[in-house]
Amino acid sequence: MPAGCAHGFLTLEVATDALYQIDRIYIPGRARGLRYDDPAIGIAWPAAPRVIAPADLGCPALGESPI
Repeated sequence: MPAGCAHGFLTLEVATDALYQIDRIYIPGRARGLRYDDPAIGIAWPAAPRVIAPADLGCPALGESPI
């Protein structure tokens, strides 16, 4: 995926690993994100997430984001 492109993953099978490559070193505290369930974005997830990373739960809605 291109740098700066928002992305999200929902696995539909138990014990699935999702790996992806980024273009720079990950620095905790510098990552940005958007709320996965923001109605302004309107993603129709194929299933309800059962486990969500704490960092993802803390992401702001689109209108609240400095992105």
